[in-house]
Amino acid sequence: MQPPDSYVYIFLLFFTLQLVTGQAQEWDSGNFPNPTASGFRECNMKTTSSICDPDGVLTEAERYRLNHELNQLEARTRQDHGGTFCEKKGVTGALAVAKHFRGGSEAAVKAVANEILKKWDLDRQCQKAVVIVMSTEDRKFWVARDDRVPIYAGEFTDLFNAQVYIF
Repeated sequence: MQPPDSYVYIFLLFFTLQLVTGQAQEWDSGNFPNPTASGFRECNMKTTSSICDPDGVLTEAERYRLNHELNQLEARTRQDHGGTFCEKKGVTGALAVAKHFRGGSEAAVKAVANEILKKWDLDRQCQKAVVIVMSTEDRKFWVARDDRVPIYAGEFTDLFNAQVYIF
């Protein structure tokens, strides 16, 4: 399955972000706000959304563009030939971006991504959700995925490696 353009846009934006120095909040899964619930304001969004950027790494326009792409992801990955609702349903996506996550290592960002995927409970019924966690000052990212997401870790890695030459 070819990754949708939404993934490419998200990865490209991450690697073109300007890193801003300075003291930043140290985030973890326990204190990171949930944009799909009451934490959307802390995420710098005006209403519930699929993106959380509490450090303001992205511009407002970038946040809303990414939120739009994430909202389109389900429709773009829908499989109309599926026999059941869950076979037809596309992937639900969310993005958590911050300057720094506690620990700062790939393992720490991976743990946060997996914990956020569980906490935000994006697709309880079909288990077809992904959460992309990006830590700009740590220069790390991780994609956590539910069991039924038809895109696998190796494909995300291939997508990243295919785009890295741009930078």
